[in-house]
Amino acid sequence: MNVRSVAKKAALVIPAVLSFTIGMGLAHANVWEGRWKNPDSIPYVNNVSGNSVLKGLVNNGALDNWNNNQSTVTFEKSSSTTGRYIEVENVNLSSVTWSGIAIGATNNWDSNGYYRGIDIQINEALTENYSKSKLLGVVAHEFGHAVGLQHQSGSKDYLMYPYDDRNTNIISSKEKNILKVHYTD
Repeated sequence: MNVRSVAKKAALVIPAVLSFTIGMGLAHANVWEGRWKNPDSIPYVNNVSGNSVLKGLVNNGALDNWNNNQSTVTFEKSSSTTGRYIEVENVNLSSVTWSGIAIGATNNWDSNGYYRGIDIQINEALTENYSKSKLLGVVAHEFGHAVGLQHQSGSKDYLMYPYDDRNTNIISSKEKNILKVHYTD
C-alpha cells in the first residue's frame, strides 16, 4: 500500500471516528466508568479533625452544594465505616501540589462498575489561606470526582474545572447532564 492510498483511507476514517466520538461526547466525556450502585443514597463519613471550618464545609459541599443543585445523586452523612462509602479527611502535605484528591475515583470499582469506596483528602498545606468559598469549591469538586466526574476544561464556570481559581462551587448544567447520562446508561 502506498502513502497516497493510506492518506486517502485516513481521510475517510478519521472524520468518521471523530463524528462518532463527538456524538458520544455528552454521554461518556469527562466521566470514569465507576458509579455508585445506589446513587440516591451515597454515604459519606466526615473524618475531618481539628478544623471545624473545613468540617462544616465538607457537610455544606455534600448536602447543600450537591444535593440542592442536582437530582442525579444524593449524599447522606454517615458515621458507619462499613460497606461502600466516601471518607473525607484533612491532610497536611506540603510536598504535593494538589489541594484535594479523590483517591479511588479513577479505578476503585468492582466488575459491575460500582465504586468500592473513595477517600477524599483535602490538603490544608495548600488550602490554609483559601477563602471559605474557594475551599468549598475544592470540597465540592472532589465530591464530583467521587461520583465519577473527570475534569471539565475550557471554563472556570465548571465545578470540575481542574484548578482552584474556578468561579463556582456548584455543578453546572452541562455537568448535571453528563452526570445524568452517566447514571442512566
